[in-house]
Amino acid sequence: MKLTALLEDVIDLSKRREQRQKEEEPFSIDEVLDNIDNTLDLTIEYLKNQGMSELDARKVVMKHLSDTVMVHDLS
Repeated sequence: MKLTALLEDVIDLSKRREQRQKEEEPFSIDEVLDNIDNTLDLTIEYLKNQGMSELDARKVVMKHLSDTVMVHDLS
């Protein structure tokens, strides 16, 4: 085995170990809430691109979100 190949393997292992550590770190509450906000905005944009008005798209998304929260509260 060449020394460069061995070095590349060590670097790959180090990168994988680093990635695993990042994956195991918990997300902050702000990161999670930002993900929710981004998902809502993306969904609204998608619905607008499908021909809905922005107001209708927002109503549909908020209704779905409201229904989801209601179901969660009832269970």
